[in-house]
Amino acid sequence: MSGVERFGRSRSGRPGAYSDRARWLLPIAVAALLLSWPAVLGMTKHSGSSAPPVRPVVTPWVLDPPVGQRLTGPFDLAVLVDESASTNSSDPGGARWVQFSELVRWLALYGRGDRIGVSAFTTTASPMSLSVPSEGLAKSRPHVATGNGTDVLPAARVARQAFGATPPTSRRVVLFITDGASDHVPEALRAVRGADVWVFGLNGDGTWSKAQRVWGRGIRSIAIDGTSKSIASAEAKLLEDLTGQSVTTHEAPRVNAP
Repeated sequence: MSGVERFGRSRSGRPGAYSDRARWLLPIAVAALLLSWPAVLGMTKHSGSSAPPVRPVVTPWVLDPPVGQRLTGPFDLAVLVDESASTNSSDPGGARWVQFSELVRWLALYGRGDRIGVSAFTTTASPMSLSVPSEGLAKSRPHVATGNGTDVLPAARVARQAFGATPPTSRRVVLFITDGASDHVPEALRAVRGADVWVFGLNGDGTWSKAQRVWGRGIRSIAIDGTSKSIASAEAKLLEDLTGQSVTTHEAPRVNAP
């Protein structure tokens, strides 16, 4: 049974887009609430003193079903996510992780043999392997040592290693999600030579606007403002390029906290 059949049909055998969407969106929405919960606890703990900054609650945005026939072959997508301290300002709510889950969900429903992997990086990078999209992967958030530095080279090397096991017929794509204030960008791009490179530039505090020039030409970059809406829009453009299909987005229904 294909990934589309597995994730896209109800028990009765009829297409179950609504039930599948609800099953995927609920954990994504709950994850968004949990991302903001430490800030709420922090406010309680520090009552009577200066309260720490409150993380905004992230509302997921949904990638809609594709429109049109897919004419492209399978691709392998390595997603490299910046976890450096500067992202606390450029993406304070962690929307990049909420929308990574949505990207995996979309590929599980509508992909055609595509594979995806994710690595988190600061000055080091977590291991990564490429696999068929799954609900488990959608909920994952790799651990990496926190730090003030940002170095894309270790992440690029992780992607290159993962690509070493890919079929030669697969299109290789690297997606950096970063605020761009990074060391060794030229070396990182050389490490993934032969792959299509995209950068979602986290620009919630203007960091990407200052750092974009170090990436040079030959990449596809999209500035995002750290909201789920802007990241979903960038993901839709990426998917349109990879599949040749039109993809729109909409805000997910809000889930009330108990």
